[in-house]
Amino acid sequence: MLAPFRQVSRRTWGLVRNSHLWASPLPFVLYSDLYEHADFLRGLINAGFSGLLWTPEVRDCKSAKDLMRRLASTILSPLALVNAWYIPNPPWFQFDTALNLRGERHPEADELTAAARRLFECRMQLLPYLYSAFADYHFSGIPPFRAMVMDFPDDPRARRCERQLMIGEQLLAAFATETEDEMDVYLPHGRWRGVWDGSSWDGGQVVRLAVPLDLPLLLIRDDSILLLADPVQSVGPTTKFHIRPKFFGRPQHPARLFEDDGETFNFEQGQHNWVYYHPDGTISRQGKYAEHRYTFASGATD
Repeated sequence: MLAPFRQVSRRTWGLVRNSHLWASPLPFVLYSDLYEHADFLRGLINAGFSGLLWTPEVRDCKSAKDLMRRLASTILSPLALVNAWYIPNPPWFQFDTALNLRGERHPEADELTAAARRLFECRMQLLPYLYSAFADYHFSGIPPFRAMVMDFPDDPRARRCERQLMIGEQLLAAFATETEDEMDVYLPHGRWRGVWDGSSWDGGQVVRLAVPLDLPLLLIRDDSILLLADPVQSVGPTTKFHIRPKFFGRPQHPARLFEDDGETFNFEQGQHNWVYYHPDGTISRQGKYAEHRYTFASGATD
């Protein structure tokens, strides 16, 4: 099935509604017709146990807040999908389907558009980090989005986290529903920081956190460096990312990004780099890929 793409050394991907044994190495993302927010959060989190990728789709919603909560979930999933083929205008213009079909603009469309843009910008900031998490998935089989218990198998409370997941090596995401302006988040042992404001908490406890409409609820392990990109409008094989390191606490270890052409299978022949940003602000590359797709701003503390 993938042979034609291999022949021209061009990676591909697709959406499928069903998948079975041995499908996890294939470049497909599962989606389904589950529309309740809690249902697709459960699918997103549990799919990692089988090594599969599952994505929610922003389609039906009940209110402006419901729309924003669903967008916050989908930007922190394997594929950020807004399934709006059946309406002439995007849902932040009007989330009520009947009114959207009639071209009637929601009174808060400007505010909803600004909030949606900010959420999508967060996704674009995280792209190099997510790409690197997908590289780990390819080389080591570690799911890029996974249930808390996979990282904390000896923590009984991590088994009960139904609206939290780990993303890559560093990030913990939590998802609120439309009825919540705050939510309880369980923090495993260690120390954790809020990605956007730098707030800190000791782990091993449940904390009550406010959930904004225009930012995903993201936490990071303390003493880490998060490599965030300046948002871009689209991504292709010539796209270069300007990275702004964000320091949390007193990092002792480098953060890393995967670097290749983003299009061919040449990475399988070693044409890739692991790029390390060290706590002292120096950068090193390990690999055979000659191009540099990442440039770095000087480091900054939180």
